[in-house]
Amino acid sequence: MSDLAPFLQTLRERLTLSEVIRPHVRLARKGREHTGLCPFHKEKTPSFTVSDEKGFYHCFGCGAHGDIFDFVMQKQNMPFIEVVELLASLLGLEVPKRKVESSPNMPQSQPETSLYEVMEAACRWYQQQLSLTNGATARTYFEGRGLLPETIERFRLGYAPERGLQEALQKQGYSFEIMKKAGLIGQSEENESTYDRFRSRLMFPICDGKNRIIAFGGRILKEGEPKYLNSPDTPLFIKGKTLYAYNIALPTLRQSEDKDASFIVVEGYMDVIAMHQNGLKAAVAPLGTALTPEQMMLLWRGTNEPILCFDGDAAGKRAAWRAAQRVLSILRVGQTLRFCFLPEGEDPDSLLRSGRINELRQVFRNPQPLVNVLWSIFIQDRLLSTPEQKAMARRDLGHLMQEIADPDVRHFYREELNNRLQDVFDVKKRDSDRLRLKFEQKKSFSTSKSPFSGDSAAAALSLYRPIPNKNRLGYKILLATLINHPTLIEDTAESLIGFEDSLNEYEELRQVLLSIVAEKPTILALELRTILQQKGFAPILEELLTTQLYFHAPFAKETSTHEEALAGLKEVWSSTIDKSRLDEEESMVATAVARSFDGSDWEKLKYLKNQRFKKDEK
Repeated sequence: MSDLAPFLQTLRERLTLSEVIRPHVRLARKGREHTGLCPFHKEKTPSFTVSDEKGFYHCFGCGAHGDIFDFVMQKQNMPFIEVVELLASLLGLEVPKRKVESSPNMPQSQPETSLYEVMEAACRWYQQQLSLTNGATARTYFEGRGLLPETIERFRLGYAPERGLQEALQKQGYSFEIMKKAGLIGQSEENESTYDRFRSRLMFPICDGKNRIIAFGGRILKEGEPKYLNSPDTPLFIKGKTLYAYNIALPTLRQSEDKDASFIVVEGYMDVIAMHQNGLKAAVAPLGTALTPEQMMLLWRGTNEPILCFDGDAAGKRAAWRAAQRVLSILRVGQTLRFCFLPEGEDPDSLLRSGRINELRQVFRNPQPLVNVLWSIFIQDRLLSTPEQKAMARRDLGHLMQEIADPDVRHFYREELNNRLQDVFDVKKRDSDRLRLKFEQKKSFSTSKSPFSGDSAAAALSLYRPIPNKNRLGYKILLATLINHPTLIEDTAESLIGFEDSLNEYEELRQVLLSIVAEKPTILALELRTILQQKGFAPILEELLTTQLYFHAPFAKETSTHEEALAGLKEVWSSTIDKSRLDEEESMVATAVARSFDGSDWEKLKYLKNQRFKKDEK
């Protein structure tokens, strides 16, 4: 006899079939399944299908079929028990040893199913306590947080009084040993007395993928520490390999018809519950610890690009940096993380309770790719003035890239981030001369001219007037490019100052952009967008930073290089700002010529027509 049957089920539940197969087969997601070239016979078109949801693979070409154990046995030619040991090692588990045959008089250990039963019994008891007189304070708390009765029932929330659980479970026939093994009660080291682990706490049941209670989280209602207390690790529960509400969010994602649907990872129980209550039902949370690689693997079961949500303060950025570093070792082709940052001092629950659901949805619609977060935090506050500092940055970036295990992913990350670092070196080299030139120009600034034109004749003829918004898309492309590449704002600052009325509905955004960059010339795109969201520009960002706009102007994306963004900005500036100004000036001069023919006005008109002809040719 052995405990192998439940242990095998544990391996099936905690390991993703596609992740075990992926090192041997290049898989591509197709709906709810993955496809690739079969590893068991030669083929040119994919006929090998992997279903994480159903737990098996199948080849329509050669008929190969099986589960996680069958694949490893067949692919690596290993006996079954060695396969079990190999898969267990991936989770840091030991294979249960065979039991010694016992006599009828020897005490028998209770089966693992009893752990599920005692956890279910405890959950029902906590729910019952919430409805009784001594649960009034807990009910008031939940009501104050805006939870509806159906939400409380859906998440099976409860209340743990000072005492009573142990006695209630004993009356139902559960032993002290099984309650202790389940993490429901503790024992004093001084006098061996026992006590309920959760006391005077709001209770949040934690479930496995089959909706079975495997642990609890408890929030204290009185003063005291810790504020949140989780069950200890047990045969059913390992904190770093479990996500709160995963049992609800995963089926939601798999049934969603929205191709952009994704897990959203937030910090706490109440954040998750509030989001689900407001229709954001793909929210999950780690259990009081930083997100682990095992939890990231769970997220990839439902989506290739889960979103991690952090506060916008310094602590939130530190947490994002830790998560970004931790995921590098397990990055795979097509699997990554995305990040979003909330306004400082806010969390999802607080935004929802204040009626700002649209603001929260907007944050989730514009997550930052992993590469941007890595770069933003890597370069933040880094000194790059001396050769030694530049060499240090290059070396540190190289060390960071070595953490990426997948060679293909590592190659492209190294290439992308080295290019960005070189761009910063080049920009800083030009900074001092450019700033000195700007201050000199400001002293004599009287007209608005293109920052990309060296044509002094055109500047001399410029008659400063507000330009009507004749090319709204052009203005949107200009602003989107500047927001995603804020180092270009300095280059265009004088011209942005000079035609305030030209931007019409974006006038306030124009002023804020100039103000932010004036205070922090080297600000990065991620930080700039976070500040703009905090200042109430989230709706405008949603309007500007769109797939449709990037279709017309791919150079406006943050992922484009500095050179690509600059070249695109020059072209749009020429066709939008310069051409509009020439049209306006031509109209004014033509009117003057019509009223009273003047030789100088006629020369101006000819010149302007020639300039516009050149613009139209472009």
